[in-house]
Parts: sequence; C-alpha cells; structure tokens
Amino acid sequence: MIRDLPSKIFSSKIFYIIFSLLVAFSLWLYVEISDAQHVFDLTIDAQVQITGEDILLDRDLFISSFTPEFVTLAFDTSRSAAAALRRGSLVVVIDVSRITSSGPTSLEYEIIYPESFDQSQISRVSRSTNRITLNIDRLTSKQILVEAPYNGGTASEYLVVDPIIIDPPIITVFGPEDLLSQISVAFVEILRENLSSTYIEDFPFILLDLDGEPLATELYDQLVINDETVRVTVPIRMIREVPLDVEFFYGAGTTPENLNYTIEPMSIVLTGDPDAFHDLNVLILGTVDTTRFGLRTANPEVFNIIHPSNLENVSGLTQAEVFVETIGLEVDPYSVDNIHAINAPLEYDIEILNERMVVRVRGIREDLDFLAQLMDAGGLNIRIEVDLEGLGPGVHRIFPPNVRISIDGVDRDIGAVGAIAEYIVTVRISE
Repeated sequence: MIRDLPSKIFSSKIFYIIFSLLVAFSLWLYVEISDAQHVFDLTIDAQVQITGEDILLDRDLFISSFTPEFVTLAFDTSRSAAAALRRGSLVVVIDVSRITSSGPTSLEYEIIYPESFDQSQISRVSRSTNRITLNIDRLTSKQILVEAPYNGGTASEYLVVDPIIIDPPIITVFGPEDLLSQISVAFVEILRENLSSTYIEDFPFILLDLDGEPLATELYDQLVINDETVRVTVPIRMIREVPLDVEFFYGAGTTPENLNYTIEPMSIVLTGDPDAFHDLNVLILGTVDTTRFGLRTANPEVFNIIHPSNLENVSGLTQAEVFVETIGLEVDPYSVDNIHAINAPLEYDIEILNERMVVRVRGIREDLDFLAQLMDAGGLNIRIEVDLEGLGPGVHRIFPPNVRISIDGVDRDIGAVGAIAEYIVTVRISE
C-alpha cells in the first residue's frame, strides 16, 4: 500500500492543479526578474511648455520666440517602465515668472512625468539640451479698430439694417512696435444673407496690414491679443405703415351700415423688431359712442395714438381725429317733463330743478313717425331717470351715466330709435 501512494498522488487532479499554479508563478517571477534586470533604451521628443506667462505680461514683457520647442530625452529603463512612458504624457516645463527684463535669456526646464510613474525605474536620462533659450521683448500696445461690414441684405422690403454693433469695438494688441505699426484694422467677415431678424454671433477676426492684406500667420506668435472673438450684432428693424381704426358703441338707430367715418391720419409708420409686428395689423384708437351726437359729429372725436411700447412712432403723430356721420337717419325733438329721481337718500327732500328738458330722438323716418303716433295715442312715454345714489345735502349737477333716457317700447316694436346727446340734471337735496 505504501508503494502505491506516490502513484496515487501523481495521478490525482489536485496534484496537477497545484503543479500548474507553481509553474505559472515561477514563469511570472522569472519574467519580472528578467524585466527588472534588462535595460531598455527609450527616446522621447518632449514638448516644451511654458508657465508664468501671465506674470510676464503683467510686467509688459512677452516671449517673442524660444528654442527648441521639443527636447529629445533618452532613457535607460525597464521594458514595463518604457511602456508606461509611451502611454503617458511626458512634457518639459519652464517657469518664466522670474524674468524681469527684456532680452535673450535661457532657463533650465523640469521634466514632468506621467502621473503615478515610478521614476526609480529609470537608471539614466540623457538630454539633447539642458536649457531653453528665450527672446524676451518689451510689450507695446496699439488700439485696433474692429470692422464688421454686412452686405447680405434683408428678406423683405419692409426690413432695414441698422448700424452694426461690435463689442468690443476696439481691441488692444500687444507686441513689438515695428510689427504693431503694420496693423491697420481687425476685420470680421459676416457670411449670412437675407436676414429676417436681428443676428448676433461671436466672431473671430483677422488682422489686416496697411495694404488691407491679412497679416502673415507666423507674425501672430509675436503678438498678444486679449480678445479672441468679438460679438457682432446686425440689428434688423421692420418699418411698416399701420392703419388706424376705431370701434363703435351703436345705439339710437345706428348700425355699421348707416355710419360713415374718416380718421385723420388714416395710418402711422412704426418701426422696431420684426417680432413686435406679429399680429399687428391695425391700431384701435378707442370707442366712439354714437349716442353722443346727432346726425354727425359737430367736433371731431380726438384720440391719443397708443402703440406697443417696443415700437417707435416714425411719423411722430400722437393724436388722431375721427369724424362720423349718419346715413338715412333723422332727429325729432320731444319736450319731456317726466323727470324723476331714483336711489334718493332717505329722510331728505329732493327737488329736481329741471322742470322740462328737450330730448332728441334719432332713427329712420318710418320708426320716428311710428313713435310719434304711439306717443300721441298715449301708449308710450319718454322718461328721464336721475340716479342720486351716494349723494348728500346740497345742489348737485348730475351727468351721464347717472342720467338715463328711457323710451317705453324701445326694446320691442321700435328698437331702432333712441335718445341722443348728453343730458345734465340739477338737483337740490335738503334735510
């Protein structure tokens, strides 16, 4: 049985699993030891980056050029470390914040390794150069006007282009004086056409020389420009003639068919943002009460012209006069003594000083004659009601709408007639 024990062990699955794990671990350990002992040559061209440039600008200094822009670095390291350097972003950095004067200078740089990289895996570093040479110039500045012409037209004859708004209208460019003297203007090209509304966008600009040609691209490296873009607004304004009109309160025989009216002026010219004209087809001046005049307005009704506050009145007219006349209507006068008070204050004596008033009734001749017949027959009457609600002792002149003229039957057989004009009643209230 003892002789069979080795045979059983070597033929079991557990033995083979443990044996496989030991072999795999041994191979991994061998590779790691071999990789750590093997020296791998790696060469990287690292880009030069500059920090502290804003502090340099505060001192009216700037970097006109520097060399080299890339530094070649050679490393002796392990294969795994070389792979990590390739994958990461390795750069060299120089800090210019300590430079205080213009002229050529050179600075040592610092190698910035990828994050979490173990520098102990590098056995040697060789560099194509140990220093970066910089040319430091003193800044001078020049105010450059920004131009952004728009020649694309509008989508309608009712639209116009207002003066272009540029923000900022002037940019400041820093650089060598001889280069600044070559710059004439900052130019923005607007490619849009047939605008139908105000257009706003942030645009880059290009610098033009004294001949109107774009400044050479390589010269921009010597310039410092605080603004990369400018905001250009192309204001589109609509100009439209808008008609004026009035509404009517119909009464005393008037209808839309038997009224003529004129408005002076008939329209005004408004201007503003196109969106403000949405659904604006007419300006309503107000309401004309047709019961306040006879066959025509003796004096024009005067209305203030009120337009939307976001539009400008180009015409400059602020009032309009409305003339109204009736067609086919007539007026008959009636002497009325049926004057009485309503809502009279309790415990007071009421004396209506108007004993009789002439009430003018308007309508077509047929209805007026019918009204006269009914009144002669005693079937109808005209009443003047004076509303005294809220009044105390004293003599009061009562105006419409507290003075109302009622005609019996107006809402029935002869509804096309009614009293016109305003009536004022004088009342004495005493204790």
